[in-house]
Amino acid sequence: MSEINAGDAAGTSANSAASDEQQQNSGGGKYRERLATAETERDRLLGVVDAMRRDRVTELVEGAGLKADAFFAGLGDDGIDALLSEDGAVDRTKVGAAIAQTRERFGIPEGPRAPGVNPIQGQNLDGVSLGGDDDFVRAFAPPGG
Repeated sequence: MSEINAGDAAGTSANSAASDEQQQNSGGGKYRERLATAETERDRLLGVVDAMRRDRVTELVEGAGLKADAFFAGLGDDGIDALLSEDGAVDRTKVGAAIAQTRERFGIPEGPRAPGVNPIQGQNLDGVSLGGDDDFVRAFAPPGG
């Protein structure tokens, strides 16, 4: 009987050691789950912040008269990260410099384009005579004059 009790005691201590290890693993599992959840939330929030930054840069670019797609195409490999200040906010000065660089690179003039002259506007293209300067003068002359 002493052999049975000795083996039983050894089995009990092995079971308690396995039970302790299982509790530690389950506790670690809880932390791993919490870590995975926190990392997922962090990645989602980083996506939100990146979208907000891109929207802000788009507003500044379109306010300067450029199309956002042309601007982002000319931005280069650094992307929006090159336009951020030390604290991670969009730096207006850096965006302005990037806008100027994009204009220069793609040959986009600054400011709105002046309308061109229509060379046929005001011409009588069907050959019908409209009178002349005398008709215009008579139209605004005082009555009887």
